[in-house]
Amino acid sequence: MRCIALLMLATLFSIGLQAQISDRTMAGDARAMGAAHTAMTSQWAALSNQAALGWDSTLWVGALYENRYMLKQLGVSLVGGVLPVRPGAFGISLSHMGYSQMGLSRADLSYGMRLGPHLSAGIGFGLHYARFTGEHKSRFALTVSAGIQYRPVRQLLVGAHLFNPARASLDERQTMPPALAIGLAFMPHHEFTITLQADASTETRTALRGGMEYRPISALALRMGYASGSPEGLTAGVGLAIKRIALDAGVAYHRVLGITSSVAVSYSFE
Repeated sequence: MRCIALLMLATLFSIGLQAQISDRTMAGDARAMGAAHTAMTSQWAALSNQAALGWDSTLWVGALYENRYMLKQLGVSLVGGVLPVRPGAFGISLSHMGYSQMGLSRADLSYGMRLGPHLSAGIGFGLHYARFTGEHKSRFALTVSAGIQYRPVRQLLVGAHLFNPARASLDERQTMPPALAIGLAFMPHHEFTITLQADASTETRTALRGGMEYRPISALALRMGYASGSPEGLTAGVGLAIKRIALDAGVAYHRVLGITSSVAVSYSFE
């Protein structure tokens, strides 16, 4: 049984490194909307697409825990924050997945700014660290990513994000292939948002994502979505705002691997 669990863990680590939108954890609102984050402007989305940092000038911190496929060995912890500057804002996040025998950690530093009334862009650097016990050596990799968002009209936002164009990798077996995500967010009404996204990678088939958010009141958000690529499956979740504190919970269902649950809490200083 122990060997089966370790084999599954190794396989899932390989999936996490090969598929992306890198090994990035999709947090908060985006996680419950099929991980269609590219054209979203929330602080959680800004940790995934640096261009979103250009729209908001709020000091913000957040933390989350994600239980992938109900296996504690695949639990993901992440803390992040947004620091506004003039112009633009910096974003930082630290994440870890794994257990005592194997772990994958990542630190990201990003910057984004507005380039005009309708355009925002950003760039980010990620330091990846894979730790193994036994005869396997620990490894580092540095990746670069960049994003852009364009708002032609108030109700529509278009975004694009490019990950690891330089093809940095941990080693020849654990690659992080370049990946491009293109998406849009349509807001026909202030209570309703629809997101769509396509992910293309050099080593995986094109994946489609989509999600919806409905706010019956300003403090409550109801979300659902679907993703055809990693992480694959149906998603749903809720968001609750209590003054400056926001709580986000989400769940995703994979037809083979089962359920992934996530919970996030964040605080806005303004």
